[in-house]
Amino acid sequence: MKLTYYHVIHIAFVSLAQSVGTISSIAQTVPSSPAAQLKFVGPSLNLAVGEPVRPPGDINAPTPPQTTNTVVSEIQAQLKSVVVSVEAATKQMADANRAGSKEQAAAVEALANRIEVLSTKDLGDDSPFLSQADQLIKKMDAQIKLAQSRAGDPNILPPVQQQYSEAAKRIRESLTQLRLAREAVNGVRSDLQTQAQGLRERKDLLGFVADAELGISAADAFKQCLTDIHNFCRRLESTIAGLDGNTPFVVEGKLVNGGQYSTNIQP
Repeated sequence: MKLTYYHVIHIAFVSLAQSVGTISSIAQTVPSSPAAQLKFVGPSLNLAVGEPVRPPGDINAPTPPQTTNTVVSEIQAQLKSVVVSVEAATKQMADANRAGSKEQAAAVEALANRIEVLSTKDLGDDSPFLSQADQLIKKMDAQIKLAQSRAGDPNILPPVQQQYSEAAKRIRESLTQLRLAREAVNGVRSDLQTQAQGLRERKDLLGFVADAELGISAADAFKQCLTDIHNFCRRLESTIAGLDGNTPFVVEGKLVNGGQYSTNIQP
C-alpha cells in the first residue's frame, strides 16, 4: 500500500502516544523516596558581561565559573568608596566648624598646665620616678662593692674572680650614666617650665593657627571628595557608553567620542 503524507504523520503521533504511556507507567512504579522526588532545576545564569550563554541541553559543556566580578558589582564597589569618602569629609568639616580659636587656645592653656605638672610632680624629688632612680643608684653601688670583694677573694677560683671583675666594670659604667642623668633632672624641670610659659603666652596665636589648620584640612577633604565623585561619574559614563558600543576616553579632563564635558578638579 502506498503511504501518503497523512499516514506518516498519523503513525508518528501513535508511536509518540505509546511512548508517553510507557514512561508514565514506569514512573508510577518508582518508590516515593527523597531521591525519587528530585526535580530538575535550571542553571543559574549568573554570568559576567560578555560570557557566552550555553544551551540548557549541552550537558557536556563545562560549568561556567561563579564570579562576582561583574559590571554591576564593580559599580557598587566604586559607589561605596565614594559614599565613604563623602561621609568622612562631612565629619571632618563638621569638626572644623564646631571648633574655634577660643577652644583651641583653651586647649593650649591646658597643655601648658599639664607640662608644668610634669615638671613639678612627675619629676619632683619625691616622685616615684626619681625615688626609684635613687634606690637603683644605691643598689648598683652595693653590687659594685660585692663584685669587687669577690673578685679579690683568694678562696674563689681565678676564672670566677675574673667574671666578678668584669661584672663590676659593667655595673660601674652604667651607674656613671645613671648618676649623670639623675643630676640633669633639675635642668629638665626648668626647661619644661620655660616652655610651658612660652605656650601660655602664645595661646591665642596657637589657637588661631590650630583652628585655621582644621579648616584648611577640611577644605582639602571636600575638594578631594568632589574629585572622587567626578572620577566616579566619568568611569560610570564610560561603562554605559561601552555597553552602547561607543566608549569615550578622557583627554585633559574632557570626555570625547560622544561623551559629555567634565571639569577636572585638582585636589
